[in-house]
Amino acid sequence: MDAPTSSSTTTASCRASAGGATSVRNAAQHQQQQQQQPPPKRAPWLATSSSPSSSWCVNLAVKGYIEGLATRKTPEWAAQAEGFKAEGNRLLAARQFQEAVQMYTRALELDPDNAVYYSNRSAAYLAMGDARGKALKDADKCIELRPDWWKGYSRKGAAEHALLRFDAARATYNDGLKLEPDNASLLRAAEEAYAAGQEHSKRLREQAKEQERLRKEAEARRAADEQEQRKKQQELEDKKKNEPKDEDALLAEFMSEVQELEESANCIKKDAEQEKKKLEKPPVDFGTADGQIQRLLQPHFKWVNLNPFRVLMLDVDATEEDMKQHYRKVSGDSFVVRIDQVFDPFTCAA
Repeated sequence: MDAPTSSSTTTASCRASAGGATSVRNAAQHQQQQQQQPPPKRAPWLATSSSPSSSWCVNLAVKGYIEGLATRKTPEWAAQAEGFKAEGNRLLAARQFQEAVQMYTRALELDPDNAVYYSNRSAAYLAMGDARGKALKDADKCIELRPDWWKGYSRKGAAEHALLRFDAARATYNDGLKLEPDNASLLRAAEEAYAAGQEHSKRLREQAKEQERLRKEAEARRAADEQEQRKKQQELEDKKKNEPKDEDALLAEFMSEVQELEESANCIKKDAEQEKKKLEKPPVDFGTADGQIQRLLQPHFKWVNLNPFRVLMLDVDATEEDMKQHYRKVSGDSFVVRIDQVFDPFTCAA
């Protein structure tokens, strides 16, 4: 009902005067109540005499929608949410899980604090097979909204069971049994979670044992292959050694042996000849130091023909040992002293 204007207030006052003191008093009280009420809010464009912008209208509409969501718990909205839930239940029974999730989601849009809707959507997510995480999340929300309802623990335990978290599922079922110790559904689910956990652990142990067996077999095969490879290599080498050689190979091997024998014989022959020459060669008379100086110098003390073999009185085919002996003879202390005397500048000047 709209608020009365000032003209209607004046008319009411006049009628109150005509009608009596009671009417006047009632009109005065009504006017006082109207004055105590806050003035109605005006739209922003009324103060500026301009039309509203589209963004302002959109924001106002969104704000109104949000405020409506906060105050939508009316019988009509609740009935509509229940209708979505009923349709979701029908679709869930028909195994149309994706469509059932959509219906439960629409129901939650109308009533976001309804634990039953979260419980049903958790069941639909779990039935899809690839949305176990979402099923667990909805089950947690259901327990948060209604911690004293055993159904939320049943939904959460089922999601954890599907995620292979058997110990956690059993603990969740036990939490629900604290609320209803005789709940047959929770008791059966807890036993199934325990049995599944035992079976899963056994299967993991068997898989680990099988993997270890396969690893050892692979190592044994690899070792056998390596041994077989070495055996084949040895047989191939032995076959090459024992197989008859062709004529060219035999001839080449024979010529190589002959060449080695000839080289060895030549070395022995050369050593024998050198030893024979050494024995047959007459001893060298090195004479005196003066004789050596005269042999090596020309007049005016000029060195001539300083061929090392001539200086050491050796043949060109002399051995290293002969060179050492002749060098020691020719370069004796007495000879060195005479050389120093010969090259003395005063001796040369005389």
